[in-house]
Amino acid sequence: MFGIISDSSKINPRYNTVLSWVTTLIKKAQFTGLPTFVNSFLIFSLIPVSFGISFSWLRWEETTVYFLTTINLAIFWLVIGPYFVWIYDEIVLPKFLTRAEKIFPNREKIKDLAHKYNRFFAQKYWLSLVPWMFLSMFLFFYSYDFFNTVGFQGISDPFFWFFMFVWIEFTVLTSIGFTGGFTTLSLLTEVSGLDLKIDPLHHDGLAGLGIVGDFAIETTILISSGSLFIPLGLQLARTELASYCVYFMAGVFSLLIFVSFVYPNVLIHRQAVKQRDKKIRGLKKEYYSLKKQSMESKSVNKNILLQLKRQNAREEFFDYRNVKLYPIRLDLILKLIATTSLPMLSLLLEYMVHTYF
Repeated sequence: MFGIISDSSKINPRYNTVLSWVTTLIKKAQFTGLPTFVNSFLIFSLIPVSFGISFSWLRWEETTVYFLTTINLAIFWLVIGPYFVWIYDEIVLPKFLTRAEKIFPNREKIKDLAHKYNRFFAQKYWLSLVPWMFLSMFLFFYSYDFFNTVGFQGISDPFFWFFMFVWIEFTVLTSIGFTGGFTTLSLLTEVSGLDLKIDPLHHDGLAGLGIVGDFAIETTILISSGSLFIPLGLQLARTELASYCVYFMAGVFSLLIFVSFVYPNVLIHRQAVKQRDKKIRGLKKEYYSLKKQSMESKSVNKNILLQLKRQNAREEFFDYRNVKLYPIRLDLILKLIATTSLPMLSLLLEYMVHTYF
């Protein structure tokens, strides 16, 4: 996570001109002089954390360790979630667009895509919010009777209303997380259709395509943090209808994590292979053309020059033929494994708490 932030230098400011309302509120709090994370906490997390502490303290004897663990895991995400929205909006997305200029020659197209997807992330989150809110609030009210068995005391209980506020905040912020996943997926899908410049000698060892893998895995890491809600959601799956709702929501979430990483990388790889094969055919044609000229030439000096050109073409041919075009490094694979294992770890934690507490 700190690697994402520390690698945020040299971001082109024109690539983050349209910001989400979450990022805007956090930026407006900069006058305090406090770190960004602290401002995010004060704006979005103070009420949920206060609720979690007070409920755990005052209703300790009326609830269960199991429920307190799951609810506080969800509250913990409300501590980091808004900050993650800021990271995506201010660092991850504009950093990718800035670095994309180096491998996609059509800068005007990159500029157009930047404007399009900055606005999409900032303004179109309601497309995922509407269905997500419907499912989430259905699950919340459907679980009303269960809540009354774990420390809440009906709709007259102030804790119930604070909990509903926390639940709604979580739903809204996670819908923005979904929008981030769709933004990355859609942006990389469009980018994969552009001509790209392959550099076999690029320092990333992936012909410059490493920026695609970085963008995808950074998005995946931020999104997967929402798995902290899974144990609480599973605890609410106490009837067949509630189970369908919970498992559908968890399934959509897990699918987005996987697809947002794998699908764009496959598309970029295919486009890179096409560009490489085109370049290889050109070099091969150039090599045999130079060879033919050399055989027809009677000038010693010209033959020496043609020989050097043939050697350069041959070396470049092998550089392109041997270059790795999957935009994935070993460290990205390890990050993906760690990231996609978070939902499974949440399930394991839910099982252990339920079994032993």
